Amino acid sequence: MGRERLRFEAIIGRFLRHLRGRLEAERGAAPEQVVLGRPVRFVDEADRQAEAQLEAAARMEGFRHVEFQFEPVAAALSHERAIGAEQLALVVDIGGGTSDFSVLRLSPERARRADRLDDILSTAGVHIGGTDFDRQFSIARVMPHLGLGSSTLDGKRRLPVWYFKDMATWHRINTLYTQRNAGDIRMLLRQAAEPEKLERYAHLLRHRSGHRLAAEVETAKIALTGTEATTIALREPGLTLEVPATRAEFEAASRDLVRRIGASIDDTLGQAGIGADAIETVILTGGGVQVPAVEKAATARFGHARMSRSDRFGSVGLGLAIDAARRFG
Repeated sequence: MGRERLRFEAIIGRFLRHLRGRLEAERGAAPEQVVLGRPVRFVDEADRQAEAQLEAAARMEGFRHVEFQFEPVAAALSHERAIGAEQLALVVDIGGGTSDFSVLRLSPERARRADRLDDILSTAGVHIGGTDFDRQFSIARVMPHLGLGSSTLDGKRRLPVWYFKDMATWHRINTLYTQRNAGDIRMLLRQAAEPEKLERYAHLLRHRSGHRLAAEVETAKIALTGTEATTIALREPGLTLEVPATRAEFEAASRDLVRRIGASIDDTLGQAGIGADAIETVILTGGGVQVPAVEKAATARFGHARMSRSDRFGSVGLGLAIDAARRFG
């Protein structure tokens, strides 16, 4: 914990150990079979190696029979059980770090198959997820209150941009908590035309409050799914930051992300060799599809299609459970 470094298998193993322990406590026996979800294509490693790592982690935790199912298929399984005839579906999965799109062939007969690879007509995706929307929102609305865009006293140069972009980027925040950065900010404070703004940034460094601020930005983003205006607020000893924000401002900040999501959907349809009118059902999953602008981008092409809005946070897990019951039940 803390600064402990863990391999990928160890992180997966810890989760599976916790899950298996919970099941054992509730059922009196630990399961030995499991169906794990996997992308249609892994992005960062060779496909076979990535699946082997997942399987090794599961076997290390006591699962003797390990099967896999593609995540878009798992997301569609609950819907597929309720249909009466074959149809084409688009699965839209907007997660925390990636957005994935797949065109699937669904039918009651196909639902009984274990191997569904031939039913995946195309798949595409972009490295855009919920944290990217948070980042753009923070850069646009919050970081100017911490010094982004400010100039030096002599007006000859702007403050370095990277400090603020890293403070708005979830996985970069911890890298800012160094003595060197603290010293650099103290020096910039003496040169800044608006030192009161940069002092807020210095506070975040001193108190390691960057992730608390990022969490407030995310909270505001979520609030804007149901309201037109909110406040991004961080209140702690020594700092009170309150930034009004509107849905229109959020959508302006994330416009390019939404455009890229739409382009990836078009790419998915193109790979399948079909037009939008061939899609009969759009299955929406992942927390990101709750963002109004994202949902609009995901559904605007498919006004004729049925929209399936199942459990957006649990549809893949539910589908894997359905698949496990079919395989092992």
